Amino acid sequence: MAARWSDDTGTFSRGGDTGWLRTVDIPEPALATAVEPLATGGTTGIIKTNRGDVIASVLERRADQIHLAVILVLAPAVDLFGPMGTPTWFTKSIDDQEAALRRAGKIDVKVARHAGG
Repeated sequence: MAARWSDDTGTFSRGGDTGWLRTVDIPEPALATAVEPLATGGTTGIIKTNRGDVIASVLERRADQIHLAVILVLAPAVDLFGPMGTPTWFTKSIDDQEAALRRAGKIDVKVARHAGG
């Protein structure tokens, strides 16, 4: 089902299989919270995330890891140059995510020298 309907380019070709994850490493807090209490075979409802709507199933569990299958439906794209511009809630969401990733050391910004000097 994920191969047909999911927008998650990282998992759709594997039927939505995320592989083994620790819940603290799941990048979407709402998804991590929703799958944490589920037993093997459990499925979430629709979860609103920063990327879009997700449905997840717990395939297996280990002591500190979880094996998931997910379907992601991406949130609609925002036209930056359209007459409506970018909604402030969207810009704030992106800025907040970037700040959190920087604090966690998950973004490494590298600046190259311009060829002209």
